[in-house]
Amino acid sequence: MKFKTWKSRTLPAKHFNFMKAASSLISLRKNDLNSKIVKRRGRVYQINKIIENMTVLILAGGLGSRINQHTKNLPKPMIRISGEPIISHIINHYKSYGLNKFIIASGYKSEVIENYFKK
Repeated sequence: MKFKTWKSRTLPAKHFNFMKAASSLISLRKNDLNSKIVKRRGRVYQINKIIENMTVLILAGGLGSRINQHTKNLPKPMIRISGEPIISHIINHYKSYGLNKFIIASGYKSEVIENYFKK
């Protein structure tokens, strides 16, 4: 599993290169992930080829001001639900579909998120 974390304001420009190639982007629906192929704009794509090259961008930079009683010491993605941080549940959901490359764009208390994934 591959993880990268950056503070939201310093996300490297190379990760926005997809904007230049927007016409080549395809959207996948949840049902598509259970298929072997998908047809978009008259072209056929193999799902396994798409997934092995796909990187998931998780936006985790908010202050969590509406839940500030929980976020004084922890960033919002690290709040525990059923003993695991929320961000871990999100990652496990994507992993269940075969995705294993993640970029976490973090901001507030980003070092807590980084330290969690270093262990």
